[in-house]
Amino acid sequence: MNVGWITDRPHYVGGSELTQAEFQAAAPDGIEVTICHPGEVTYGLDRYVAHNVTQFKADDLDPIEAPVTWYHHDLSPWIDPGVRRRLDRERHVFCSPLHRERYGAEGECIPPALELDQYRPTRQTKRHREGACSIASWMNPGKGPQLVAQWAQQHGPLSVYGGGIFAPQGPGIDFRGPLSPDLVASTLFAHQTFVFLPTAIEPFCRCVVEAWVAGCDLVVNRNIGAHHWIENDPTA
Repeated sequence: MNVGWITDRPHYVGGSELTQAEFQAAAPDGIEVTICHPGEVTYGLDRYVAHNVTQFKADDLDPIEAPVTWYHHDLSPWIDPGVRRRLDRERHVFCSPLHRERYGAEGECIPPALELDQYRPTRQTKRHREGACSIASWMNPGKGPQLVAQWAQQHGPLSVYGGGIFAPQGPGIDFRGPLSPDLVASTLFAHQTFVFLPTAIEPFCRCVVEAWVAGCDLVVNRNIGAHHWIENDPTA
């Protein structure tokens, strides 16, 4: 079976891109995945998965006749209205019940296919950790930089990692800059507390799950879809 994977051309590697790579790597034997970028959709395949579609036009998707599964990674506020209408007729899959409720459509809830073994702490890493950190792609104000800055002012110091123009600033913040994915686990192991306080809905939020698996104390809020899986079905 050949599955077309409908996705934007990424400008940077974030949680969505990692999720896509992990799902594709988990494809069962006999499944061939064909990447379909905007303007380069391969038609006539057996099935399709739509992931990030902010760069697509309705004309890109209208010729598709096979079933499409739309795996929502966010609330899709920036997609073309014609693309939304086209995909809303298809099967929806959401990252969490919070995500599904906020989007307002019927569909399954399936968490991202995370590879978490690297985040499980050893005895040694459990002994040598202190302080607090926050890791995010600070690309929009919904990541809650002002709330993180307030927390740091009251409880800091706080080591902040990640790029983006909305990175928290102010007293108590030690801004460390971008962090490559291969260094996330060791950074979490070095800290006792993880802080992330988004003001907008985070449909899943893999960084919170990674910090939880790493054994960090979580300072988070209820705008995070991963709460459902951590509290109700952690093995998912």
